[in-house]
Amino acid sequence: MKTGKILSVILSLGMLASCSKPEESISSVIEETPEPVQFSVWAVEPEMEFDNVKPVEAYPYATVLYSTSRGGDQMLVLDSAKQGYGSQWNNGKYSPNAVIVDIHGMQGIYDFYGNELYPATIRINTTLFSQGITSGLWLHQDSGASEFVIGASDTATSTAYIFSNDFTGVTEAGINDFVSEPINTNQITAKLAIQNGTLGVLYRVRDDSGNMTAEQGFDIYNGTKLPCGAVVPIIDGQFTETGLAIIDENGNYLSTVNQSRGRYVEGTYINGYYQVADETQTSFVQASNGGQISLDYHGLGYFSEGYAPVKKYGKWGYINSEGKEVSDFIFDQAEPVYQGRAYVQRGTKWGVLNLQGTLGSNEQINLTNCYGTEESDPIGSITVNVSGLNFRDNPGTGGAMIGIAMEGSSYPVYEVKKDDNYTWYRIDTSWWLADNGSWLTYNQNG
Repeated sequence: MKTGKILSVILSLGMLASCSKPEESISSVIEETPEPVQFSVWAVEPEMEFDNVKPVEAYPYATVLYSTSRGGDQMLVLDSAKQGYGSQWNNGKYSPNAVIVDIHGMQGIYDFYGNELYPATIRINTTLFSQGITSGLWLHQDSGASEFVIGASDTATSTAYIFSNDFTGVTEAGINDFVSEPINTNQITAKLAIQNGTLGVLYRVRDDSGNMTAEQGFDIYNGTKLPCGAVVPIIDGQFTETGLAIIDENGNYLSTVNQSRGRYVEGTYINGYYQVADETQTSFVQASNGGQISLDYHGLGYFSEGYAPVKKYGKWGYINSEGKEVSDFIFDQAEPVYQGRAYVQRGTKWGVLNLQGTLGSNEQINLTNCYGTEESDPIGSITVNVSGLNFRDNPGTGGAMIGIAMEGSSYPVYEVKKDDNYTWYRIDTSWWLADNGSWLTYNQNG
C-alpha cells in the first residue's frame, strides 16, 4: 500500500481524500450490458498471453485535516474501510470493469470481457520507481486544484499519462504534476487513536517557533464526521500501542482487531474483512465480529462480491464469505472478482472465469471442468472426501504436484492403478488422485 511524497503534497494543499465508496453515477461513466447467466466455466477462454494481470487500485488511504491544540493543523492519514472493487476505492470515479495487464514489459488496460480498453504502451521500466500504472495525485498547475487519479509517469519522456474514467484514453501532463511516490510512514505526524475508550488525535507537538518536536500530544477528537470507517491504534497513557480497533465514520468503536493468529496487515480492511499474518501464513477475519473465516493460507487477494482468491502451497483458488473453498487450487495466479468474473492464470495462459455463473449453476470450478482434454468415455467417477489432496502428473508420490483438489469435488475416472500404499485414479490425460481407502469415493459405471 502506498502513501511519501503524496503526503507532503496533501499537507501543503490541505487536501482531503474521501474514503472508498463507489459513486452511484459510475454507470454513467461506462455502460455495461450483462450477458445472460448460463453455465460455462469460462467467460473468456484461457488463451490470452499476458505476463501478468492485476487489479486497478485507487489511492488506498483517506485523509482528514485536523487542528490540534499544541501542534497546529495536521493531516490525519486513515487506514480506511475500503468498499467495492479496487478502482472504486477513495472516490469511486473510475470504472471497476478494468484490470492492468503486462505484455513484454509494457502495460495496458483490459476489461473483464477480455477486451482491450487501452493498449499496452506504458513501458514499466521507464515509469517512476518502475511502478507502471498506479494511483497518485494529479496537480493542476492552471487552477491549483488537485485530485487522486490513476496514471503513469514516463521518465524517458518526462510525461505523465492520466487515465480517463473509463480507461479508454489519457491526458498528458508534466511528469512533476503526477505524484505517485509511496508514503513514508515516518512522515505521518498525526493519527486517530483510542485511549481509555475515547477517540482522539495522537500528534507531534510544535514549539513556539512552529517546529515539530519529539513530544507527543493527545486531543479528544471533536471534528466532523469522518469520511469513512477505519482501523486505528489503541494506546495506553504513555502513547504506546497496545492493540487495534475498528471504528465507523462517526468514530464509534465497532470491534477490536483480532490478532491471535498474526499481525494485522495494513491496508487490508476491504469489503468488511481484513487480513492478519505471521511469518508464513495469512488469514481473513470478519471485521464486524473478529471471527476468522479462513485460516493459514500462503497468500490472499481481497473479498469482492462474496469471493476471494487464496493461495495454498503454491496454487491459487477461491473461497466464499463463509471461508468455504469453492474451487480447486489449480491456478498459478488468481485475481479479485468483478460482476461474477475473475482473471486466472495457468502456465502461460490467462482466462476469465465465469465464477458466479458456474457456482450458481451448481457446477464445479475444478481441474477437469477448467482444463480437461480427455476424450474417451470414463469408466467411473470419484468424489473427494478430504481437504488438501494433491493432483499429481503420474500415479505415484514421486509425481509432480500440479494442484490441490477441493473437498466435495467430483471427477470422471479413465484408469485405475494400485501400488503398495494407494489406489490411483486418472481423471484426465495425465492427472491422478490417490486414495487410501477413505480420501475418495469411487463409483464404477455400469
